[in-house]
Amino acid sequence: GRNLIFLATAGIYAKSIGIKNLVAGFCQADYSGYPDCLENFVKSMEKTMELAMDHNFRIFTPLMWKTKADGVALMKELNGLKFLGHTHTCYEGKKVACGKCPACELRIKGFKDAEEKDLIKYKK
Repeated sequence: GRNLIFLATAGIYAKSIGIKNLVAGFCQADYSGYPDCLENFVKSMEKTMELAMDHNFRIFTPLMWKTKADGVALMKELNGLKFLGHTHTCYEGKKVACGKCPACELRIKGFKDAEEKDLIKYKK
């Protein structure tokens, strides 16, 4: 449910400064079993946030139907791979990723499939 918290927090802040469009990196194509990564959740959150805040939000999810490898390839195309070393995927929430949870496994596979080096650290 962490995406619920992220979107609600982003929505509260966005409304306070008059923003209606939110962008999220959710991916249904190869999600790790968490329902808050699915398109129906995103549509539901748009409606829920509109009702909760009387503000018409639009949530964009450009990665929704891309695999993790597609996302890595897109970052390469945009010259952004260096920034992926500053991202966090692991569900343990620690600085060094576990490398074993479903999110880590998908990330590792995505970089491998894209034939790119992942810049974050994993437990040995």
